Amino acid sequence: MPMGYDAWLDQRYLQGPAATVTLKQKRVVFELMHGAVFEVRGKDGRRRLFRVQLENDFPYVSFRDPANAVDYPWVAFPGVFTQAELMTLRRVY
Repeated sequence: MPMGYDAWLDQRYLQGPAATVTLKQKRVVFELMHGAVFEVRGKDGRRRLFRVQLENDFPYVSFRDPANAVDYPWVAFPGVFTQAELMTLRRVY
């Protein structure tokens, strides 16, 4: 049985090469690393955890719900975060 798209991306996330990319959204410059988990904080102060994978310097993110041990489907990075959220970006692990 062929592997589903999200399962394939999950496998790629675990086996992908270590890489980093520097990106810019408006005036915010930030760096993402393949295989790392990051967090941002929204206006309400709540943190959103997400894991990152890179494909030719193009990032995909998958949000995490650590309370329920759930990783959500992969989405393309552009437009996912506001500039204010990116200013709170930090690597968790």
